[in-house]
Amino acid sequence: MHVSNKTCDSKTNRSIGCTVDECKYHCGDEQYCTLQQIRVGKCEPCANTCECTECASFEKKN
Repeated sequence: MHVSNKTCDSKTNRSIGCTVDECKYHCGDEQYCTLQQIRVGKCEPCANTCECTECASFEKKN
């Protein structure tokens, strides 16, 4: 049985799936973000593939 991270339940945004648990906005044991909105940026002048984009809201956990 999966037990959710209670500290995250009220903040979990189930519209934003996330597997980057190094980010301070990652929802602990669930694969979601806690932000209400994220910024998506590009790593290249012209984004032609998924690899050319990034979550610009990322902040490393302390």
